[in-house]
Amino acid sequence: FSPERLRRVSALLQDYIRRGDVTGISAIIARTGTTAYYETLGWLDREADIPMRDDAVFMIQSLTKPVTAVAAMTLYEEGKFDLNTPIARYLPAFRDTKVWRAGTVEAPELEPLVEPLRMWHLFTHTSGLTYGFMRTHPVDALYREAGFDFGMPDGVDLEGMCDRIAELPLLFQPGTEWNYSVGFDIIGRVLEVVSGQSLDELLRTRLLEPLAHGVALHRHAQHIAAIEEQIQHEQISRPDRPCSKILDTGAYADKGVITLEHRNKVHPEQHAVVPRTQHR
Repeated sequence: FSPERLRRVSALLQDYIRRGDVTGISAIIARTGTTAYYETLGWLDREADIPMRDDAVFMIQSLTKPVTAVAAMTLYEEGKFDLNTPIARYLPAFRDTKVWRAGTVEAPELEPLVEPLRMWHLFTHTSGLTYGFMRTHPVDALYREAGFDFGMPDGVDLEGMCDRIAELPLLFQPGTEWNYSVGFDIIGRVLEVVSGQSLDELLRTRLLEPLAHGVALHRHAQHIAAIEEQIQHEQISRPDRPCSKILDTGAYADKGVITLEHRNKVHPEQHAVVPRTQHR
């Protein structure tokens, strides 16, 4: 890595903070197991003037999708499911799912599936599923009415969520269009069915613990309520306003936040610039 080019990374990230695009950043660049760049910039809590820390806890949100996908592929390699398999084989509620054709939220006109909703549709976001927060289609509004906006209704587990989603119409016939969606949530439930494990147990045993050679895995109890409370009060997920506060490790030390802590952290003053000769 070029030290001079790595310094451009810091300048770029600092510019994001200066413009107000983000409040704080923790950035790392690594190659072949060696950290080449590590920097924290901006604030953990802007209003309290607390700088970003290297132990800040972040919600990875949609990056749980590739985590779930990797776990799914381990089961795929074992023949637990096929990409062409209709998901109704594992989740019968989707056998009678309908597709939006026209109408309004109050009076939707629906049609039956032309072909089954299959596993590969979920992986490629071509299932016709959606998110309530998309706010671009009447079906998005139906999701919100059912309690699926940035989260899901209280007291509903993954199985219950899938059952309720299956009652809502798809935006389009599976495989005909693309739309970002809850598809990986549905995949998560399929994984529970084919593995006989809960999704969190499956991810822990098949992915997180086996990969935790260079990291310490911390798991605490009842994180969902804590994170959702902060989302509501601090508006972390609001697209119209940059987040002013990042989850504080200290404040949430007894909650269920899962964090990956680097055992061999690079000291901030070193900036971890690795000479080119160390890389093959």
